[in-house]
Formats: sequence, structure tokens, C-alpha cells
Amino acid sequence: MVLNRTLLMVLLFGSVATADEPLYFDTTVLPILTKAGCNSGACHGATAGRGGFRLSLWGSDSSADYSAIVNDWEGRRVDRVNPSNSL
Repeated sequence: MVLNRTLLMVLLFGSVATADEPLYFDTTVLPILTKAGCNSGACHGATAGRGGFRLSLWGSDSSADYSAIVNDWEGRRVDRVNPSNSL
């Protein structure tokens, strides 16, 4: 199942969250990636990852997953200034 890129961007940056309702990667984004199978052994959770992108199996290392999404590839996966430019 392909995760909608716009939905992921909204979740990562909290653009729909109010000041008193922050969104957290561990409790908001990781469950979506898990439900979609993105961090399963058949996808990016595989030992070698997939398509040059690797996540921990079933979100077992949320810090590494956050870094892989936001910081790897010199920050080109996620463009915080202009999310539509994100990979």
C-alpha cells in the first residue's frame, strides 16, 4: 500500500495540528507506516531496505526512522520549507 505523500507531510510537520494538539512521530506517523506495511520485512523494513531507503522493522527504532525520513540524503527526502519539493 502506498502512503499518500501529502498525508505523510501533514503528519510530519503538523500543519493541521493546533498549538494545543501537537503531533508526535512515535505515536502518529509510525503507526501509519506500520499499518501501510512500509516498515515491514517485505518493504523498507527489510535488512537492506528498498529503493535505497531503510526503516527499522515495525518501527522498533523510531529515532533512526525519523532520521532516515527527515535527515538522510542530506535532508532531500523532506523539505521543511517547501514540503511539495520533498521526495
